[in-house]
Amino acid sequence: MNSHNAANLLSLLVLAGGESSRMGYNKAYLPWRGKTLLTDLLCRSLVVPFSSIIVSANAPIDLTNLPGQLEVIADKSSEKIKEYFWTPPKGESRTLAVIGDTFPHCGPLSGMEAAMRAYPAPRRLVLSVDLPFYDFSALSRFLTSTGAGSYEAIVPVVNGKENPLAAVYTDSVYKKIRAALQSGDYRVRQIYKDAVRFIDESAYAHQYVNTNTPVAYKDALAYETNRQRTVPVISVTADSSGTGKTRLCVALIRRLTARGYAVGYVKSTHHNVSGEKPGSDTWLAKAAGAVAVYIAARADTDRPDKSRALLLHAEAMPVDVVFIETRSRAVFPAIKILAPGEAPPPADEGEKITAVVSPEPPTATNDYRCFTPANIREISEYIISLLPAE
Repeated sequence: MNSHNAANLLSLLVLAGGESSRMGYNKAYLPWRGKTLLTDLLCRSLVVPFSSIIVSANAPIDLTNLPGQLEVIADKSSEKIKEYFWTPPKGESRTLAVIGDTFPHCGPLSGMEAAMRAYPAPRRLVLSVDLPFYDFSALSRFLTSTGAGSYEAIVPVVNGKENPLAAVYTDSVYKKIRAALQSGDYRVRQIYKDAVRFIDESAYAHQYVNTNTPVAYKDALAYETNRQRTVPVISVTADSSGTGKTRLCVALIRRLTARGYAVGYVKSTHHNVSGEKPGSDTWLAKAAGAVAVYIAARADTDRPDKSRALLLHAEAMPVDVVFIETRSRAVFPAIKILAPGEAPPPADEGEKITAVVSPEPPTATNDYRCFTPANIREISEYIISLLPAE
């Protein structure tokens, strides 16, 4: 059976949950590519001819920004089911059902149980809603690598980590799911450990990046933002002078240059500059390996959209990544250097910031990655993770 025909026998189950305890907000509604995580995932799913699409959700689901026409064809309130007929702008129409859990507050297994009970299917792809980069290409690898022997699940493994919420299951696991829920053992691995085929997906690791915390969501936004730019950009910012912005930029330029990246450097200053001098910030950046530098003085950036001016200079550089050093004109994503004793900004004041660097380990935060100035290797690896893969 070829992969296209096999896909016709597949149902898609999207686990949209609703509790989002680590995120603190319903992940399905998080903005993504002009839609939400849920509606963008549903649009991406159109590349596969699924026999049906089921969304498991225990909170009201807003599908108003789903492109095309959406018509309610059944509202089975007593069964916690609502069915739609979805006609996208392009492609074939699909049936779409939203279903609530029979076993509430029991994690992913409860969503799988409800979907399998109401909509039986030979096999189904089970996906968590918080996979913003999943493009469904894994199915061709899964369905053309059936191997010998029977199985109840095909589970991707990325760098040694199993990903059971991006896996294919047969409905033969239904009885195991019911037994697990009734016993109080809600671990997904329990339902497939005895009859599973693992597929190494390490070469496609980025597809399995999830956004189940605020900081992970920011990182995904940073990656996506840089993917859309001519040149990826990272801002390095601080509220005051003397906190080590240039020192950090120089160390990172040196580190990334050694890794084979062509690095650019844009310096924002409120001074008027007549030329580069030995020991100046741009001179230090060049000495560290920067192949392109630019100093944006007061006359260059004293305009309404100063951050945009810095970004334009950065995107004009023939490099792989640019560091923008600035106090108050950062563009997203930004790394903020904290002064001794300074706390990370509240989340609603740090929308551009994805990471903080503090001379003292900052108070644990779920809103930013946290580093100390000595963690240059870790900071550089973090920056590389925000750069689009070639």
